[in-house]
Formats: sequence, C-alpha cells, structure tokens
Amino acid sequence: MGKFDSRIIAVAGNGSAQIEYWKQSVAATIHFNDMCIRLRVLSITVLATFFAGAAISMAQYPNGVIGFLGIQAHVSAALHLIAMIFVATLWLLDRSYYYNMLVATVGHSERIEPKVRELVHDMVRGPTLTQAISEAIPRAASSRIANLFYFTQIAIAAAMIFLAIDYQIERAEVPIPTPPLNAGADTPYTPTEPYLLRDRLSE
Repeated sequence: MGKFDSRIIAVAGNGSAQIEYWKQSVAATIHFNDMCIRLRVLSITVLATFFAGAAISMAQYPNGVIGFLGIQAHVSAALHLIAMIFVATLWLLDRSYYYNMLVATVGHSERIEPKVRELVHDMVRGPTLTQAISEAIPRAASSRIANLFYFTQIAIAAAMIFLAIDYQIERAEVPIPTPPLNAGADTPYTPTEPYLLRDRLSE
C-alpha cells in the first residue's frame, strides 16, 4: 500500500470527526460573538429608554429639582445616572468575559483550521474562514471599536448629567403677596416684585 492510499484511509477514519470538531469550534465562536452583539444592542436600548424617560420628566416636571450631597439637579439627572451605571456594567461584562471568550475561540479555530483545510484543499486555497475574518477586523481594532462604542454612550450620559445639574429652573412671574405699607387692611394692593417658583415651593 502506497503513501497516497494510507492518506485516504486516514481521511476516511478521522476526516468526519475533524470536520465536526471544527464545526463545534465555529459554533462556539458564533455563540460568544452573538452574546457580545446582544449586550451592545441592549446597552443602546437601555440608554434610549432612559433618555426618553428623562425627556418626559423635563417636559412634565420642568421645575422638579432634587438634591444629593449638596448638589442640586433636575430629576432627569437620576435617570441619566442609572443609564450610565447600567451601560458601564454591560461594558464590564462584555469586555471582561464574553469578549475574552470570543478571542479564545477565534484563536483556537485559527489553530485547527489548517488541519481541516487539508481535507478540503480543493475548496480552500487561500486563508481559512477565521483567518480571513481576523485579517479584515484585527483583534486590536475590534477591541478599540468595542471600547469606543461603550465609552461614547457613557460620555453622552455623563454630559446629560452635567446639563441636568446646570439646569436653570424657569423664572415664574409670581408676585410676592405683600400689601403696600400705606394701605389699610381692606385696601387692595398691586404686587410688584416677582420671585422664583422654586422659592415658593420651598416655603
């Protein structure tokens, strides 16, 4: 039996198992990539939802002010803060767990694909699937894109918090109810000095 015949027997005995193992590696890569995408879509959904809630709160309660540690801000700041914390949590889960698992599965697939390519050498003449994807989007670039994606959302939420802190309550022309000094108890008076609505609410 020649060398070529021995190779045919090896392929017949192990080829299907090798291809199946490669398929499972690709499935694991797809799974962790899908989890990363789902977390990022979730972060956008959460951010948009809280931003919508903050906009509604500003429209319905323009004079709604809360205080914390001596800082006065519109009530919408609380919603922006919750959104920022939630997005930061998703970034930590994505980058510290699922992204690392994705990189590990991609690296494993890159190591085993050359063996699989020998079984289908007539179909794959250039880079393998994983190699082609890694060349199109290098790991360093994908890492920067993921960080930029989350940090942009966190920065927007932080900017909205600062705007809510700097939010100026509209001045309401509500007169101070003080009668003139030269008027009697039953004499009508004309108020002259406006003051802020928040001053009246604090009374």
